[in-house]
Amino acid sequence: MEDRVRAPDFSFVHAADLHLDTPFKGIGSTAPHVAEQLREASLAAFDSLVGLCLERRVAFLVVAGDIYDGPERGLRAQLRFRDGLARLSTAGIPSFVVHGNHDPVETGWSALGGPWPERVTVFGTGKVQAVPVESDGIPLATVQGISFAQRSERENLALKFAHSAGPGVQVGVLHCNVQGAASDYDDYSPCTLDDLRRIGLDYWALGHVHTRIVLSGAVGSDEPWVVYPGNLQARSPKPSERGMKGAVVVHVSGGRVADLEPVGCDAVRFDLVELDIAEIADLAELRDRLPTGPAEVCRRALARATRTARGPERPTPRPPAPGDTTGPARRAAGGLRRGPALLLVGFHRRPVASGSRPRRGSGRVGLRRRSHRTCRRARPEPRDR
Repeated sequence: MEDRVRAPDFSFVHAADLHLDTPFKGIGSTAPHVAEQLREASLAAFDSLVGLCLERRVAFLVVAGDIYDGPERGLRAQLRFRDGLARLSTAGIPSFVVHGNHDPVETGWSALGGPWPERVTVFGTGKVQAVPVESDGIPLATVQGISFAQRSERENLALKFAHSAGPGVQVGVLHCNVQGAASDYDDYSPCTLDDLRRIGLDYWALGHVHTRIVLSGAVGSDEPWVVYPGNLQARSPKPSERGMKGAVVVHVSGGRVADLEPVGCDAVRFDLVELDIAEIADLAELRDRLPTGPAEVCRRALARATRTARGPERPTPRPPAPGDTTGPARRAAGGLRRGPALLLVGFHRRPVASGSRPRRGSGRVGLRRRSHRTCRRARPEPRDR
């Protein structure tokens, strides 16, 4: 413990589920100029991740699986990933990578020959590998990891990790499904939260679940941190893909994980927002109202505005879309590193019951999924450090 206290403070970045060059669902029905931005979104988000590491001068980056969306691994995705890690290596920042169920080691195709850039560790299969991280000869951390060999990995790979594989903060990188963490995810490399806690690492850098979740760990607590950072770029408007997407900056102080900082890296964002239209007569007036109030959220979303006519009674507002489940970290709300570049807003009217006519303000506008009537490019938002 004395060695840990003497270690300098540092930060590292935890990302997962990049799904590079993955297509958005429904992209074929979008306007060509919009479709192009959607196609580039995952790659642009990865560029932002690399930029984040460089700006913060972090000690290292960990990527917890599903770098690619499938075994075909498009050429430009492979090149972008390799070149991004090479930029980090040139800056002296090591990267640690595991493969998950979407990009298992034994079924993937690679067009890239030769070794990875210096300071890049891609963990293999079968057994856990441990790699120390130092700064000027001072041990900072030991990073352990293991990759999926096949897509349907049913073994509890967490049990292969060691309590203390080297000096410094103990970090485990694993693509897995923690029992009870989230629904609708395949049970690959299944484990329990107790499994992870018993091993005794300081920080579990997990991947697989696309929602940012802190399963264990709190500021000032001695319990291990167990964290899903969520995916780097949303791929559809479903609830688990809404809101800010990006990575987690992990702050280490006094030889222990002190705090987490979620940071947005997404280029396109989906969200669900409702606007009160009680005093709005038509769509033209609605458009005039969009630049203020809740529409600030619209600027950061890819969404559909839906106007629902319900007769003379004002509708009961729906509860807000679920917020992220990040634990009580000091900077849990995080700050946008860069605003999403794409705003897509459209309107349509739901059918009204036969014989009835919507009255002024008799409805509400909810930002919904896809629509392509109106599109503009939003200005990047100020960076909140």
